[in-house]
Amino acid sequence: MEAVCYKTKRIPKKHYLAGAILNELPRLLSTNIEEESKAIFDVLFSDPGNPGLAYGISCKMRSELNRIDKDGRVTVEVSNSAGIFWNHLNKSSTTQANYREAPGEVGKLVIEQIEQWHKEVRTNNAGTKILQKGKVSETVRESSGKVDFNKSSFLVLSYNTIGVYQLHQFVLDLPNPETLEWEFTASSRRNSGESRRLVGKDKSGVLFEWYGESGGQLKYYPIGTDAIW
Repeated sequence: MEAVCYKTKRIPKKHYLAGAILNELPRLLSTNIEEESKAIFDVLFSDPGNPGLAYGISCKMRSELNRIDKDGRVTVEVSNSAGIFWNHLNKSSTTQANYREAPGEVGKLVIEQIEQWHKEVRTNNAGTKILQKGKVSETVRESSGKVDFNKSSFLVLSYNTIGVYQLHQFVLDLPNPETLEWEFTASSRRNSGESRRLVGKDKSGVLFEWYGESGGQLKYYPIGTDAIW
């Protein structure tokens, strides 16, 4: 099975196992590497029985293993494309001046942007450009045809400071934002006003966080027991 690697992350030497899993494997399998790519997938595996079909893996790594023991949730940073998120919000007349007035609508729009990227992958046909987080990846266009989104996944490596590691595999489909409770949490700093941290909560806790004015990170916290593997 042929793999195409779009991005590798350099890992400190003390995290050599994480590096072996998320750096060395893609390097050994890769046929093309595009540094600092904004691709939805870090690795594409082509189907040897169907050259026009590929399976994608979005590789994530966080030093949040101890959190799993506390609340059972795995940390996944889905995207930090602040500019693209705001462009999408602006189309609905949502700006940095008024976005805190409608947390539910903002949460829906942020997840909607991710779903639009995923839709581009789902509907791509061989020879058609795939939009990769706002940027067309030449490597995808040249090395693969259609990506089977349903068989693609997040692969998340969590670790802690004593050298314990755990891998989780999750489906790429995100929960329906309309089923969640969205709010801007109160700021912990005195006289700092309302927080810029948007959270989306399910019945048991925080499922999403979005920092719209602090890097644009969208973080996802699925339950570890919901993992495919």
